[in-house]
Amino acid sequence: MNCSITIDLENSSYDLGRALGIIPNIKSREEALNIAYERLNEYVGENLSKRKATFFCTGIVAKQYPKLIQRIANEGHEIACHNYFHDDVFSESTDVLQENLKNAKDLLEQTAGQKVCGFRAPRFSIHKSDSARFRVIESIFEYDSSLHFSSVEELSIWENNNKYSFRELPVASQSIFFNRLNVKLGGSYYKILPIKFMLDALKKTEEQGLLPIIYLHPYDLLVEPDFMVTFSELRGLSLRKKIYWYIRQMQWSYLFNWRIRNKIKDIRNNVNHIGPLNQNVNFYD
Repeated sequence: MNCSITIDLENSSYDLGRALGIIPNIKSREEALNIAYERLNEYVGENLSKRKATFFCTGIVAKQYPKLIQRIANEGHEIACHNYFHDDVFSESTDVLQENLKNAKDLLEQTAGQKVCGFRAPRFSIHKSDSARFRVIESIFEYDSSLHFSSVEELSIWENNNKYSFRELPVASQSIFFNRLNVKLGGSYYKILPIKFMLDALKKTEEQGLLPIIYLHPYDLLVEPDFMVTFSELRGLSLRKKIYWYIRQMQWSYLFNWRIRNKIKDIRNNVNHIGPLNQNVNFYD
């Protein structure tokens, strides 16, 4: 099986603080971001024949931690765009989206010293029928990786109905375990589910003619809760909100993260990583 590994490079601590209106409370997570990158880069070097990955980066990470973006680019990985802030695309007007994507792309290119040609919406937050926002994406990027399809036939129907000039490289969504469980190839699904389920989803994706694209996050690679917003940093919120958000973020900050590294090695033994997405834009030709 072939696959392409991608990373949504975002600072979840900053993003949560911004969403809750408590940015002044949030401490820098630069060290955690660097450690997460080092672990991923070590894995790529050891297990993927030194092929490189795609990093979908937010503009705010490039602004706050330019040396990290420069390092990722200098070590041969692809830098792609993940919006300016980690905001849902469908919540932004087309004018705001246009400005944010243009600013993020310009900043990422200036920082990385390479062309940025790909985009992925934070949390895959764009609807397949949202032509207005896809026209914005079309005006800026050469490919998009924000949608989920189960087969190349579904993808082809969508492309034929919309005729966008960019190429869509979807992250597959597959029904497995006797069609009782729908999974996407990464995120919490990858952390929580048995590796056999993920390998079954990867195999089914390839059988359905799609490029299996795996997505990970910086916090997936840490067993320490370094990206968790602490109870102290949640000051200013009601006690109820503090408790809710402290517990809620455990899902993405460290719960089951200890399983990720062994699962990645299992992927290595069963899947051939074919490099970053900008080298596979013509996969469906």
